[in-house]
Amino acid sequence: MDRLRTAELRQQAGIPGMSAAVVSDGAVIWEKGYGFQNLATRERATPDTPYLVGDASGTLAAVLLLGVAKADGAITSDQKRELLAMFQSEFSISRDEASDLLLASSHLIRDEIYLVDHLDKILARSADRFEPDAIGSLLGMMRKVAALDGSINGEQEKLIDATERYFAGRNKQPANKWA
Repeated sequence: MDRLRTAELRQQAGIPGMSAAVVSDGAVIWEKGYGFQNLATRERATPDTPYLVGDASGTLAAVLLLGVAKADGAITSDQKRELLAMFQSEFSISRDEASDLLLASSHLIRDEIYLVDHLDKILARSADRFEPDAIGSLLGMMRKVAALDGSINGEQEKLIDATERYFAGRNKQPANKWA
C-alpha cells in the first residue's frame, strides 16, 4: 500500500487512526498502523490496535465465539458456517457484515491459543455494555459452538466457565436473550 495515499485517504475521511493488513493464502504478508489509537495521549495506532466493529458487545461476543471454536483446534467449515449464521441471526446483520465480523475477530485473536488466559483483558473494556439477557445468550451460543463437533472439550469448557464467572463477579447474572 502506498504510504502517502493511505495517509491522505485516512485524513480525508477524518479517521484519527487505522490499522491495515494484506492477507495472502491465509497469512498476513504486510501490516501497518496509521495515525493515533488515542488522540488525547497521542498513542500511535499499530497493526494490533483493537477497534470496535459496530456494537462493542457484538464484536466481543464474536471474538469469544471464535475463541471457543478455535479451542477445539483448527476451525472446521461447519464451525465457520455456524458462526456466520449465528452472527447474522443473533446480531441482525447481513451475510457480508457477518463475514467481516468473522474476519475481524480472527485477526484480533490470530496469535492467541488460550483466550481464557487473557479473558480479563479482553472483557475489561466492553463488559459493562452487556445486559443480563445478552450474557445468557452469549453463554448459550458459546456452548452451541463448542458442541458442534461433538462433546465440549476441556479448553472450551474453561473458556465458557471463565466467561460466566467473570460476569457473575461483576454482579451481572445471565438471562436468556440477546438484546
